[in-house]
Amino acid sequence: MGQFISSFSETLALFKRDKVLILFALVPILIGLVLYYFFGHWFFVDLLAYGRSWIENYFSTSGWTKFFYYMFVGLLVICFYFIVSWFFVMVVSILASPFNDLMSGRIESLVLEKKIDPIGEQLSHLFSKLLFTVFNEIKKLLLIIVFSTLAWVLSLIPLLTPISFLLSAILMASSYLDYSWSRHNLRPSRCIGDLKSQFMMHSASGFVFFALVAIPVVNVISLPIAVAYYSRLFSLRLKTEVKA
Repeated sequence: MGQFISSFSETLALFKRDKVLILFALVPILIGLVLYYFFGHWFFVDLLAYGRSWIENYFSTSGWTKFFYYMFVGLLVICFYFIVSWFFVMVVSILASPFNDLMSGRIESLVLEKKIDPIGEQLSHLFSKLLFTVFNEIKKLLLIIVFSTLAWVLSLIPLLTPISFLLSAILMASSYLDYSWSRHNLRPSRCIGDLKSQFMMHSASGFVFFALVAIPVVNVISLPIAVAYYSRLFSLRLKTEVKA
């Protein structure tokens, strides 16, 4: 955890060093706040109420003790809450993906001490690959939905609940590392190898950001920070490979 805190502090220091990163980070935050204003009540009140009602009606108390019934329903409601929150963040991530990609690339340049293109050129590059970036983000979202469903199913089996949380944490880390992976066109085997290279670090940090997803407004603010955090980790590994 100490390594995570240290790395997190160094990530925030990048924003102090380069104010353009703050500009890019504000885009997903503003998009998220606008969506909260127009759709927040539907996401976090109406949809959750519907899900809770469905769960409670579907699983009756017949044949169950009330204690286990309420524990089971409570677990399903919590899982449903995480799914709704995560889905909301992924929608924001799709809309802000071009700017997240720009921020990720800029952080890599800072860490590797490479020349940073003027912001005008960066924005021009953004629009030239806009459709590709958004399409890649949508593919990532679909993959996340599949594995999130698997994690949710595993969470229903008490003995497999820890595996469910681990899968969710790794999935969270992968979703942010993907900006760097896509930029370098890494094959799936290389992506898996990159994950394994700092497995404990990715798992611990993924769990922290996964927990932040459940907190309204905070989840939107944590989105660009997570992109920056994992982009920096990837860039440091890349820097080590270059020196080697």
